[in-house]
Amino acid sequence: SELGVTLDVRRRTDDFTAPLGGVVLWTWPVSVTPPDALRFDRASVAVIAYGPPARRLGAVIRERGGFPTWHGPRWLIAQARAQREAWS
Repeated sequence: SELGVTLDVRRRTDDFTAPLGGVVLWTWPVSVTPPDALRFDRASVAVIAYGPPARRLGAVIRERGGFPTWHGPRWLIAQARAQREAWS
């Protein structure tokens, strides 16, 4: 890729036989139950959510061996700024 990063995209229906490590981006909404087999190996898990949903996702991530990092408001503000610049 342009940034020299390889993405490993997973879906709920994928086989999670080994825990995920490194840096992970969580995109499932809090209303969607993750697969039972999904585990983390001390992964840093970026969560694009805030408030009570973010706290619930954080609890799930910690229970499964990950460390949540919060990016909800920052991500939303960055997207709004980028969109405003694109339309200016």
